[in-house]
Amino acid sequence: MDASVFIVDDEDSLRAGYTILLERAGYRVRAFACAEDLLIALGAGARPDLILTDNGMPGMSGTALVHHLRVSGFTKPIVMISGSHGIMEDKTLMREVTGFLPKPAPIADIVAAVARALGS
Repeated sequence: MDASVFIVDDEDSLRAGYTILLERAGYRVRAFACAEDLLIALGAGARPDLILTDNGMPGMSGTALVHHLRVSGFTKPIVMISGSHGIMEDKTLMREVTGFLPKPAPIADIVAAVARALGS
């Protein structure tokens, strides 16, 4: 696997855990503590194959990030992971994301969701 995955999560332990998990699965990973940092990296030319984002974060939420990316023309897969199960009622968001995982998500589910979204 040579796909790059960008992770956005404000919780240090989860961000570190997702990074280790996906690196062990063979992905190249960059992790960001907030949506704004991801947008700076994208603005500087970084090009992930997939974004895995939390929803509930200080500053820009995952929902706002997904919408911003799609409106800006970002077409790569985006998988959202969230402890807010009511978010699945947001039909626009569900059309904009490639996959959704409830928090806490089992390790195998995270790897499977990324692989599925990347078509591998």
